[in-house]
Amino acid sequence: MRHESGIARIDGSPSAASRGRRLGVRGAIVGAVHLACLMASSRGAASPQESLEVHVESASDRAAEGCTRADVELAVAKRTRRPVRFVEEARTTLRVQFIVSPPSETVEAEISFDGVSGRETRRLKTSSCEDAASALSLVAATWLEAEPSTRIEDAPPGPAPAPPIGAPIAAASNVTPRETGPVAIGGDASRFLLGGHVTSTPGVVSSWLPGAQLTTALRVRSHGELRAGLRGALAEERGAKGQAALFWATVPLDVCLDTGRAKPYGASLCARAEPGIVRIGYDGQSHVLPWFGLGPGARLRWELGGVGLEAEAFLPLQVLGYSIRSDGPSLETVRTFAGSFAVGAMLPIP
Repeated sequence: MRHESGIARIDGSPSAASRGRRLGVRGAIVGAVHLACLMASSRGAASPQESLEVHVESASDRAAEGCTRADVELAVAKRTRRPVRFVEEARTTLRVQFIVSPPSETVEAEISFDGVSGRETRRLKTSSCEDAASALSLVAATWLEAEPSTRIEDAPPGPAPAPPIGAPIAAASNVTPRETGPVAIGGDASRFLLGGHVTSTPGVVSSWLPGAQLTTALRVRSHGELRAGLRGALAEERGAKGQAALFWATVPLDVCLDTGRAKPYGASLCARAEPGIVRIGYDGQSHVLPWFGLGPGARLRWELGGVGLEAEAFLPLQVLGYSIRSDGPSLETVRTFAGSFAVGAMLPIP
């Protein structure tokens, strides 16, 4: 009996162990599934420290200190809690425009957001570029905090199909678009100018040789400009045997580089080539002859209410020119340095 009961006790022990093993396997399976769900959910959630790639476009009517793209990027990076990388191409774009109004230096600023989560535009007015950049960065930080990771390499391959022509564009579900559209490019971009100048060219004849000039220019951002003008001047020379009338028509062509800017003032160094003609009438005869000057110069600017007031001085060498000898009716060549001065104003062409 003891032997059978012992066998009974031995048979009972394996049965309990078997049930324990089954429970342990079942618990392991449930734990593995739970762990897999946690890992999947962690991969799908965006980390608050996940970096965001942002492209910043900035424009201003002039290169004022504190109103540059670098100032905006620095202010946004300080305001935003998540890491932000500024790149030249991204699906999240901030467009910023500054308009500085002298003489009070009031700054009107506009910022537009275009990203995965939607579009929005805000405008404000401050007393300085630093205040404007700080205020815009605060607005931009609220937009960027809600923006998902938008790296270009993470985007699905291929462009999204364009909607049919005339079909309404669906807005993002969590953002209501307000004022959209591109920010107008101001004076920091290339622009055309038109103006006029009063001129003087002493050293060619005995007088100061006053004249007038019509000028057009292309400003290349804040680096410099290309200019072309049409200049006319008239003079009379008295000689031993009569009086000569001289008329110049030249086309001054300038290439200028900005060397300094302290709002609202600016300075440029220039190189000028000035082809043209001179008409000389003397003793009943008239001659039309070529004229060409070449030399360096400098220009000072003062921007006042959107008008650029200017003063310039050049020292061209008259490589090819003619004049009248004062002691007789004969032509003589002119090859000398002659100063060229002008004052005037330039206006932007809308």
